[in-house]
Amino acid sequence: MNLLNKINSCTSHISDELLPKQKTVHNSVFFHRDNYCLLELLPVQNLLTKQPEPGEIDEHAGKDFTGNGFLNCACREDATYPLSNLDIDKKEFKALIATESLFFFDTVYTSDSADRELVKDTRGFGFENYVLYYTFKEDTIITCWLDYNPIAETLNNYPEKLQHTLLKLGHAYGLVLIDWNECFTVNLANRHALSDYTKEAL
Repeated sequence: MNLLNKINSCTSHISDELLPKQKTVHNSVFFHRDNYCLLELLPVQNLLTKQPEPGEIDEHAGKDFTGNGFLNCACREDATYPLSNLDIDKKEFKALIATESLFFFDTVYTSDSADRELVKDTRGFGFENYVLYYTFKEDTIITCWLDYNPIAETLNNYPEKLQHTLLKLGHAYGLVLIDWNECFTVNLANRHALSDYTKEAL
């Protein structure tokens, strides 16, 4: 589990859609570039994707390391069957997630150094200890991933709402979660497998 920088945020409104049951929103959030898609949601067709061996992770981590970022990140290959192939409607996707989420972030920044960069066409939903990010093109979801981020100390507990949301996404779209660092794949439509993974890794 990688500890990210604290959120640099300000209170604002939800800019583009009405999202039910949302609390006061901190509208910006930051993720470290090294964590992009390391906990990735993909179609179930990727269930048997070959995971990198521990030695491969170490070799990749040390190559061209500049002193910024993390050393334990996997070398992630492009998915053989990307999420964009499912043509998931953005509004439908957001409506499903919004029922359990605690925050919505309409501005997302990333970096591997002190200088932050705005990430276009990317949004995030905050849960207990995690942010669920997604990128989109027009009205279609392109990628989706999780990243650890203690939004508030009072929320730093078991991610029950996140688990419920992942299960719904698994059933609705036939998704798996690939943990590239732990070399592990979870079928999100399998309640028991998801519960075990959540207890052990999240």
